[in-house]
Amino acid sequence: MRQDPILDSKSLEEFYANDFRNLYWSDTFNSLEEEFNYRYNNQVHNIFDYTSDYIKKGRMLDCGCSFGYFVKYYNDHNFQAYGVEPDEQYSAYGRSIGLNVTTGDIERIDDTDNFDLILMNHVFENISDILSHIKKVDMLLNQNGYLFIGCSGLLGGVGKNGKYANRLLGTINNAHIWYFTLSTLRYYVENNSSLRLVSGDETIDAMFKKIKDAPPFDLDNLKTEYKNIIKHQRKAEFPTFYLLKRTLQNIYLYEPIRKIYHAIKKG
Repeated sequence: MRQDPILDSKSLEEFYANDFRNLYWSDTFNSLEEEFNYRYNNQVHNIFDYTSDYIKKGRMLDCGCSFGYFVKYYNDHNFQAYGVEPDEQYSAYGRSIGLNVTTGDIERIDDTDNFDLILMNHVFENISDILSHIKKVDMLLNQNGYLFIGCSGLLGGVGKNGKYANRLLGTINNAHIWYFTLSTLRYYVENNSSLRLVSGDETIDAMFKKIKDAPPFDLDNLKTEYKNIIKHQRKAEFPTFYLLKRTLQNIYLYEPIRKIYHAIKKG
């Protein structure tokens, strides 16, 4: 699913360079140093542990790296880590503490460069032209390299215990352009690259591997996906209604009430 309309490419570039972090994070921390330390100590190890099941060393690129807390953590754990970040203030802070962080997006990385692992943690859903980014990732990854994508899952939600757990309407904002299930994400990635899913869930945390000549995910697998999304989101947005519906169904009253309602509505 995609928001429509969306900002054009130039406006999106300006938004992420100048406004995004001030809009969503400016009142959360007292300083960049405080934010860096918090994220380094609390928000990195889970993804590092997840990717470490597949790759434990090599060259890593973090796309949308903020000021580089993933870059530092991977540097501290046997990787040569690099990052790209469109926000000048955050990317400059990363460079000021000795991290290899470039201002911009993945297009700033030379096509001849190569990596063993690329991270796109809560970045992929913010990109307008996802197909060009997938192809760029495919170009930059070494054979048998890995791509990690973390984003808001339509069937999983943001934060299972959070304010907007499993709720699409609670996660819609101008920073999120795309919304995926694991299957739709897999379809877009696999049919536009040599990357193939090796693990993932509906939250979404997904690991793809660059595999030569492997068949891509079949479109036939998506035929019922839209119905699953609508059903899931209706239950998440209107839990009281669905609880009442299930209760009435259990005591065989739902269908008679539904027929009476439609008869009255028809006049």
